[in-house]
Amino acid sequence: MLRNIQVLYCVIKTTKTMTKKFIIGGLVAIMVIAFGLVIHRKNKLHAEEMPSMEVYEKSEETRNMDKDIELLMADLSARLPYGVMVETALDNGKLIEINIEQMMVKVRKENGEAYYAQIVDGVKPYLRHTTSMTKDEVKQFTSDFGGEEVGEYDAIRTKRRDWLLKNHFDFRGLIEKGLAIEIER
Repeated sequence: MLRNIQVLYCVIKTTKTMTKKFIIGGLVAIMVIAFGLVIHRKNKLHAEEMPSMEVYEKSEETRNMDKDIELLMADLSARLPYGVMVETALDNGKLIEINIEQMMVKVRKENGEAYYAQIVDGVKPYLRHTTSMTKDEVKQFTSDFGGEEVGEYDAIRTKRRDWLLKNHFDFRGLIEKGLAIEIER
């Protein structure tokens, strides 16, 4: 009886080991077969059957659009602390958050309700053209930052840029590119 139990134990143990090996071996075999099918399918395509490179390469228009979106995201990120108003496909409101990874912004409407909007769906800030500066703004700008020429002082450049951002002036050409809406003061 003891011998039968020992034999049965060895059979079960061997079966478990073989089952594990069989399952692992089976998975490896499935992966090899799948990989082989992919390689076979890839090799089966001839040059004349290959789609044109336009499918794989971005068009000039798409590359320009990507650059415009990148420019807009950089501009909106810099304006975030200054409460810039934006227009989205849903409504208008104050920009309160930017998610660069997902290319989304969070906007708070006048009634306090907030919502998210995709940048690619047409988020546009309301900005002023630099030519719309009032005489008082020009006077403040030139007196605070040493006139038209900033020189090589990065601190002055940063303060100058921050002043333009705070007062919602477009100094990146977003209005001309159709990425911002021009407002008058």
